[in-house]
Amino acid sequence: MTAYTIEMLDGARDDVIAAWNAIGADRRLNPSVCPGWLSVTANALGSADAPVQLCVGTEQSGRIASVIPYYFSSVKMLGIRLRQLDLGSNLMSYHAEIAVRGPCESVLAALLESDNSWDVFRASNVPLDSETATAIAQLARARHGSRLLASAGERSPYLAIGSSWPEFLATKNKKFRYKWRKGIESDARMRLRWITHERDVGDLLGDILAIEERSWKATRGATIASRAYEVRYHEALLPYLASIGSLLANVLYLDTRPIAYSLCCNRLGWVGHLKTSFDQEFEERSPGAFVID
Repeated sequence: MTAYTIEMLDGARDDVIAAWNAIGADRRLNPSVCPGWLSVTANALGSADAPVQLCVGTEQSGRIASVIPYYFSSVKMLGIRLRQLDLGSNLMSYHAEIAVRGPCESVLAALLESDNSWDVFRASNVPLDSETATAIAQLARARHGSRLLASAGERSPYLAIGSSWPEFLATKNKKFRYKWRKGIESDARMRLRWITHERDVGDLLGDILAIEERSWKATRGATIASRAYEVRYHEALLPYLASIGSLLANVLYLDTRPIAYSLCCNRLGWVGHLKTSFDQEFEERSPGAFVID
């Protein structure tokens, strides 16, 4: 028998956060759906009007078996204003799944039944082959034949590497290997800096902002600095990733001038590419492609 309680993400109990992190690690969930990253996102977006809540499932033994973050929002469909129940991961996540030990369907049902005032339930970026997606489909059929609408999302390129770097490089074509050996890195004025430690995140953010202001994003109003919440998000995300040993970034310099960067998260065998840009003045030399390669 599992009992479900509701509490707020902001100020959640230490045992809830610890259990949530443990489930995430055991299930190898994407780090963006775990408490630290979700808190960074919620705080950056300023979710005071729609605070993130937690549906916490606790077994009779006292073990916390599931944690589902969620919030309410207002949407308009066919001219009708509706109350929408959103998974917390809808704020921003990659490969969103629910943190649960055991079957997913029962805990998702508990969330949906905890507050019957909602009209629409939404879950974004859920992998189609996941337990979360299966549970949503099953519950849609079981809940009075509710209609389920599925929209195609982005399918990011995925590359599995099961060998050492030299072995992997040997599998690439001649052009790639030549570019690596004889490309930008062979220019004495060029320097590639790798950043993984918290002490360097201030330098990293400064370089990122400087590069973006000289990129194509500046002319389209798409730089990080053009949106206050994006600045808040990265100011908090970079030190958070560094604190859990998951920051993986590089910056390419021409002498002392930063001209390209690549920002990634490295967690539990998954390296996710989060953001990149390059200085347009050096576009012919493909610095953006180099930092990614």
